[in-house]
Amino acid sequence: MKTARPNLLSVGGTFAFFVLATLFTAVGLVAFGQSWQATGSFAPAHPAFLAGVHALLLGGLLSVYLGAAHQLCPVISERRIQGGGVIAMVHAALHLAGTALMVAGFWLARDHLLVIGGSLVTAGLLLFALLALSALERRRSWEPESVGLYAGLWWLLAAVALGLWMASFRAGWASLPVGLEQVRGLHLRVAFGGFFLQVLLGLSHRLVPMFLVSRRTGKTAAGLALLCLNLGLLLDTVGLLGELPRLVTAGDTLLGLAILPHLVATACQLLSRLRPLGGSFWSYSLGTLGLTACAVLWLLQVWTPETLTLHAEWLALAAALPLALIPIAFAVSARVIPFLVWQVACAPLIGRQKLPTVQQLWSERLLWVEFGWVVAVVGTWGFALFAPQPAGLVAAMVATAGLFATRALNCCQLWRRLRSFTPVAS
Repeated sequence: MKTARPNLLSVGGTFAFFVLATLFTAVGLVAFGQSWQATGSFAPAHPAFLAGVHALLLGGLLSVYLGAAHQLCPVISERRIQGGGVIAMVHAALHLAGTALMVAGFWLARDHLLVIGGSLVTAGLLLFALLALSALERRRSWEPESVGLYAGLWWLLAAVALGLWMASFRAGWASLPVGLEQVRGLHLRVAFGGFFLQVLLGLSHRLVPMFLVSRRTGKTAAGLALLCLNLGLLLDTVGLLGELPRLVTAGDTLLGLAILPHLVATACQLLSRLRPLGGSFWSYSLGTLGLTACAVLWLLQVWTPETLTLHAEWLALAAALPLALIPIAFAVSARVIPFLVWQVACAPLIGRQKLPTVQQLWSERLLWVEFGWVVAVVGTWGFALFAPQPAGLVAAMVATAGLFATRALNCCQLWRRLRSFTPVAS
């Protein structure tokens, strides 16, 4: 008889990304605070505001996604990826260095730091793209989740390339065929719609049943949402680069309408007489409502821009992060990440059929605490964005810090359970 140990190296990169997400979220909140102190409101052109946005998106939300995705690749391909743990650690190091340089470049207005940092982030994403595409190759199909993952990966690389292009232009190393505002607008649409929204809508028909005792899926709704989203992005790309306002209006309308099939499918499944599972279910529902509110805000800007006082692209970006993306990301990761981590690290030791339940991996009490923090994040950031007050900003920052701290406690518990897991193999 010999004692077997879980392969902690295979999940080390994932936990490294989670640590990065917590650190950069704190940096982003500090940057927002400085921007507020300097301008008295959210000023999209202020260096600290730009630093905060990229710290939260690249360092926070994208780090959570990449951490989960590195565990998802071997599960999708149904085989262990040779050196996958080392690749994840190298990617985490590149992502840390690149994001830190980009945040510093925005904060200090140093364009050469943006180029160097963006190059490092791009190198890490290309490394991940090779890993992800090799894993997805065996599952290539026209299923919505496959289309969303494939298209989202390419749109993400396009968003990073556009960012590098703008940074090189500001540093005097490149030229732009159109104005900087058009390229910046395309960068925002591709980053949010092409990647974050693409992945969410592609997986939507599988996400909601994950929280319910149900086998129903909204595959048709997810496919329709992806069609609207990608067609809208293509129209926006041609319209912005070709300076065709009508195409931009049509593309922006399709981007806003892409949310509706997801909302209808989610509502139909939530209204079914099925038992919801835990606080993460309610976090996902709240995030879906927030996403719908952001879509309505976006459509108002497209057709009645005179009704809004702030630049709608930045307002939708700022609102979508706390009102939709953070609640949904935390809800989904609460259900998916424990299984992925446990399956990659320990399944070869215990057999796939003996994987523990979510309640055995996470602390269910802490998941309900997370839901409480999610409600606080949505409420406080909603007031801070639409009725700016110093006290509201402080409350929003405290709520966000509490949410990430609670998830950090859950991750620490999961790590301890992995280390203490010692099955006996003959």
